[in-house]
Amino acid sequence: MPHGDETLPLRSLNAVEWDRTYDSTTAGWDEEPPPVLGELLAEYAPPPARVMDVGCGLGTTARWLDNRAYAVAACDFSAQAIKEARRRTPPDSAVRYEVLDVTAHVPLDPFPVVLDRGVLHTCPTDRERRTFAAAIARMCRPADCGYISEPPRSAKSKPWTRPAARPGPLKRLSATR
Repeated sequence: MPHGDETLPLRSLNAVEWDRTYDSTTAGWDEEPPPVLGELLAEYAPPPARVMDVGCGLGTTARWLDNRAYAVAACDFSAQAIKEARRRTPPDSAVRYEVLDVTAHVPLDPFPVVLDRGVLHTCPTDRERRTFAAAIARMCRPADCGYISEPPRSAKSKPWTRPAARPGPLKRLSATR
């Protein structure tokens, strides 16, 4: 692939634009995870596994994980999203929210499970997808990391189903349609 777009700013990886989005709209994409996600996590990374929810938005998935006894860290580079996620989360919740651009940060302690329910599919260019994928790879604990990427469902999408193949030796997790 030609790399002529290397000097252009990353469109989808722009916190200012996402702050404006959270300020001005109702997040129609904010929905509870499908049952298959709970099944996959219970089978391959049962509670109290540590899970990083990348691009957590309003915290719906983070709260869902917390209610199932997972140790949850949740991040988004939109300060507005994190502010609202914290507001919506009960005070006794153990979810740790952080305003964080994962493409510019290397975690000190990688996670056994990294969950993406709302970022990869918003990256419109190959460069953005590569940048995000490299960031996720840095967040994963190499020996046993599971990575789940799930685009939001829509009225026209098929129901979520379990993957046809079992995860390989690195316990790669995925939800498929």
